[in-house]
Amino acid sequence: MNRSQFPIHDRVPIVLEPLTPRERDVLRGIAQGMSNLEIARAHAISVNTVKTFVKRVHTKLGSRNRVEALLRARDLRLLD
Repeated sequence: MNRSQFPIHDRVPIVLEPLTPRERDVLRGIAQGMSNLEIARAHAISVNTVKTFVKRVHTKLGSRNRVEALLRARDLRLLD
């Protein structure tokens, strides 16, 4: 088995670039089960801005969806 066959949460946690404070805010919103619209309203930003932050979080965490992002965040203790 090569490394890409392991679930993302089984891999060694590595973040190439740290999350910004706003990216962490968005990640916390995701962890709370909030939609993009709810996150946007909570932080007084547009839904498109939230989508941009979500994409950046996925890129930085190497995740493909919200569940993977939360698993990586948990492994990296970003939500403690």
